[in-house]
Amino acid sequence: MNTVNSPLGTEKIGGSTKGKWLFPFAHNHVGAPYGSSGTTGWMNRPANDGYQVPRVEYGKQYYFENWAIASQENGLTVWNTTTGAGVFLSNEKAETFTGTGNQAPTAGSDDQTTVLGSMPSNGRGFGTAKPAEVYAGGSPTSRIRDITWSDWGADHAEGVGIGTWREGGRVGREQYIPATVVVSDIGTCDGKRAYLKINWYFPSKGETLDSREGMRTCWTR
Repeated sequence: MNTVNSPLGTEKIGGSTKGKWLFPFAHNHVGAPYGSSGTTGWMNRPANDGYQVPRVEYGKQYYFENWAIASQENGLTVWNTTTGAGVFLSNEKAETFTGTGNQAPTAGSDDQTTVLGSMPSNGRGFGTAKPAEVYAGGSPTSRIRDITWSDWGADHAEGVGIGTWREGGRVGREQYIPATVVVSDIGTCDGKRAYLKINWYFPSKGETLDSREGMRTCWTR
């Protein structure tokens, strides 16, 4: 990336042409890439202490503090697990996506007593408030983990987590990448105030909220 043929473009720095390769992260937004004549962070560790810059293997995920990296053959996704903001990089393109942020609940909302429907057989997270993991049981594509929510208890709430994407819908072609989760349609389930609908989508794959049909969450009445 830090070369004159960087796919992200170049800029003049100190009389030299440098490749753009750094993305600034601020709050829940990712800025445009820019160049640098030096290195940053873990790249500055001395070589004599035995440290080597890790090679990110295909099909693997890596975590450091509140950062995550998912590597696939079609590209690399980097995101902040707190805000959900990140960037997808490949040889052909660079796409940034905005997270929901780690916002406080909307004034007047009931973020502790509003739950997510009711628990299905072999499920996880349903019937609870602000679940960190949601799983409807059965197919792994119904599982979203490491969720950070905003506006829980309002008319609808959004979260950012890690979901299972199947390339072409085929078993054995799973990728674990950032997903945006939306819960809505507040009503009553099992006598509790609950979100009765959930939907999720994968922004790095070009999906939007309307790309997928939502699922009802109240498994008992």
